[in-house]
Amino acid sequence: IFNVLFLITLILISVTLYVILKRPPFVINQDQGYVYYYRNTKQDKLRTSLVFSFLQVTTGKLLTFNPGYYDISGLENLVIPQILDAFGKRAKEQAEARLKFTRRQLWSIREIRRYDDKKLPDFIAVAVKGEKASYEDSTTADGVRDTKASSETVVYMTYLQPTIPSPENPWGLVLYGIFEVEKAKSSLIWDASIPIGENLSKSKNQLQQGEVIPKK
Repeated sequence: IFNVLFLITLILISVTLYVILKRPPFVINQDQGYVYYYRNTKQDKLRTSLVFSFLQVTTGKLLTFNPGYYDISGLENLVIPQILDAFGKRAKEQAEARLKFTRRQLWSIREIRRYDDKKLPDFIAVAVKGEKASYEDSTTADGVRDTKASSETVVYMTYLQPTIPSPENPWGLVLYGIFEVEKAKSSLIWDASIPIGENLSKSKNQLQQGEVIPKK
């Protein structure tokens, strides 16, 4: 009996040591007094809630504007400078027109899906379907204020890369590319995408999009 118990104990110790040695090492990151410990540095499976929250914040600021107000502050650690510059320049160019027609635009995400972009395999390509609502205020000759509202469902393609989370970027993601998909291709891309977190081998992508720089 003693030999059997000794053998079982030896097996348990061996299994424990094997698990400890095989698991990924800790990665320690210290930033402004915060210390983070990460056991797994790979992002094999994305969480829908995390990606949705990240894109809700980033695209929400980039695609929402008012006649005299466009705020993309706070995105410096979430979005690459090239995108901020492109959207900031575009907003500045259109500011006068927005003031003239008192037009404002609101953006809200409805759903996100993973897309297999063959030309950019190093990026996490995420198709974002949302509602783009526009409102234009005007005043009639009688002094009556009128608001014309319109909305459309659009698909944006976004390109993300993982990074080490920090107090300024708790999601651990960075937006590297975004553009609105043409109407003719939007349904094809959406049908070819898969739920966030699923294996890309299940994707039906045949389009090979391959664009990162945001279109103006």
